[in-house]
Amino acid sequence: MSLIKNKRRKSDLLKRFYYEFFPKQPKCRHERVSPIGLGKFCPDCGKEIFISWIILRCKCCSTKRQSIPRFDTFLPIEKYCSKCGSRKYYVEKKTKLEFYEFNYAILIREEFENPTDQNNKTQIWIEENSWSSIISPKLIPLFK
Repeated sequence: MSLIKNKRRKSDLLKRFYYEFFPKQPKCRHERVSPIGLGKFCPDCGKEIFISWIILRCKCCSTKRQSIPRFDTFLPIEKYCSKCGSRKYYVEKKTKLEFYEFNYAILIREEFENPTDQNNKTQIWIEENSWSSIISPKLIPLFK
């Protein structure tokens, strides 16, 4: 029993040490957002997610090639195209996927940044037909 308590204490100390020296939370990977689901907001972080698909194609004959994600890039599984033998490829990005492309596609979840979400203030002034209003216009009070 005391051995289990000591292990728990050590794990608690390690967690505390980790959170003291590395206070930043890891970046959300949005794994709970599915392409089939109705909502496009991540339930873990609350950000709006744009779902797209990546397909690698041969640059020479445009054949679809199977690919794997490596860090921030995508690499084909085979080094050379099975149809023409070319090594070059290009990336095709799609928002909707056909059923026959599913074997070649990689799901991408990107955070959607909307510039209109910023807290902007707009104020309107009233102009009258006199010179005093041109010099010092009256502002309508700002309501929040």
